[in-house]
Amino acid sequence: MSIATPILPAQHRIPRPICAVLVLCAWLVLAAIAYGQPTTFTYSNLNQGPNDNLLVRIEGAGIPGVDYDLHNVLGNAMLDGRVELRFDAGYQPAIGESINFLQAQTIEQQFRSYFFPTIAPPDEVAVQFEQLDQLVRAEFVSPRFGNDFQPTGPGVSQWHVDDNWSLGEIPNSTDQLVLMNNSPIASQRVRVIGDPIDGFAPAAAHEIAIQGGLLPMILEVNGGTNGVGHLSVSTRTAIDNEGQLELVNQGSLFTGELLVGNKGTVLLDNGHIETGVAGARVAGLLAGTGQVSGDFQLLPGGLLEVQEPAGGRGGQIMISQNYSQSPGSRLALDLPSDNPGEYEQLFIGGTASFGGVLQVNLTEFDGFGVGTRIEQVVYAETGVGQNDSFRRLDAIGLPTGIWAKVEYGVGSYYASIEGHSVGDMDGDFDFDQEDVDLFVLALRDREAYELTPLDGGGIIGVSADITGDTDFDGDMDFDDIDDMIALLDGSAAVYARQVLLGVSVPEPGTLSLLFLACLAVVRWRKS
Repeated sequence: MSIATPILPAQHRIPRPICAVLVLCAWLVLAAIAYGQPTTFTYSNLNQGPNDNLLVRIEGAGIPGVDYDLHNVLGNAMLDGRVELRFDAGYQPAIGESINFLQAQTIEQQFRSYFFPTIAPPDEVAVQFEQLDQLVRAEFVSPRFGNDFQPTGPGVSQWHVDDNWSLGEIPNSTDQLVLMNNSPIASQRVRVIGDPIDGFAPAAAHEIAIQGGLLPMILEVNGGTNGVGHLSVSTRTAIDNEGQLELVNQGSLFTGELLVGNKGTVLLDNGHIETGVAGARVAGLLAGTGQVSGDFQLLPGGLLEVQEPAGGRGGQIMISQNYSQSPGSRLALDLPSDNPGEYEQLFIGGTASFGGVLQVNLTEFDGFGVGTRIEQVVYAETGVGQNDSFRRLDAIGLPTGIWAKVEYGVGSYYASIEGHSVGDMDGDFDFDQEDVDLFVLALRDREAYELTPLDGGGIIGVSADITGDTDFDGDMDFDDIDDMIALLDGSAAVYARQVLLGVSVPEPGTLSLLFLACLAVVRWRKS
């Protein structure tokens, strides 16, 4: 955003005492801004760029410049980018209230989008923007219902076509929309492309629900060649029942809350999602490459799948704030290489909390073996603690005799992938008595083995059918004992024979298993 300001000639410069007073006033204005108090901003001219945000802080609907920010432009206001309405001091709008937040001598163009960066309006209160010759205001009104999607034919329907909506009007920020596919023979797609600069009204709604039927209902927000496709949704965007949201070519969704049910899908192709304080909660699929601005919760059953960008390698998803992964959810990454920029990564700008599965695909990695390390496949600015870790690592495409472990870093929290030999039960690059103890523990209690904490942080988190499958038959059982002993030397081999020899029958008695497990636990605690 560029602002034109005048420069006074020498004969009109302000005397020092008055200047000091003005400096003090300026300081008070800056302090008011810092502490979030509404004020009046005065410009000679205002030129908003496509990526600029105009912030309007609102503590009430009373006096402009006192209860809410007033942007006062003495000359021309060239509008573009986004306007953000931030509710402060517990303010919630009521129907009939109006916020006159911008006045100018002349006004050109429109804002492309809008956003509520803190809390959204109540469900029963919608925002409506009115732009006059010298004034822009936000009015709070009742939501409009019944403007349903009704495609005029198969294939792709354009959002900005009146005939595709039951009321014969393009949706606006007051509409509570339900996009449904009632066709039994074809999926339906609504495409948002273009913006006010292209002569279209801003794509907006009060609330959107995207629901398929027998076949998907797809809402596509396409940035086009200039990355200017935006959709603003005041309260929430809910996707379920074969509903699908696609954000492509830098297409963006600005919404108070994103809810993805277990049969909902969000696809990002260099797309951008920005949510208010309610964040994003995903119990279905979110896949692709792009950015999520806001808190992100991956709920039970949810899948977050990073994918390569079109025509490239090393896809990334960036979450600007906190990330929480629930048990029963899954984060999936393809790792075809250990060269930075050639494998998929998840970046988290806030605190990371893991509890589900990390799935890595090594099928295309040529030469993954003992000592191979793929750095920081997950990176977060802040970790919740050294012992916080994925519940399990599922590695696809491992070479015979190799297993993969998650290696955690603390401070700035990260998770890397390391290669280890089968039989190295704790992944410390040697075969010793601790491996024997863990082998015995895994024979008795697989879950206890997987949950064993490691010195470097985290847990083992890998099935013993992988780490202890020394005869390479697809599982760990008593047939693996002889091959486990063969991996050991010196005192470790002697210890293994003492503990394991004689336990070679396929189904040992309960007392034998209990004795072995107790011995393993005692040994592990002593070490």
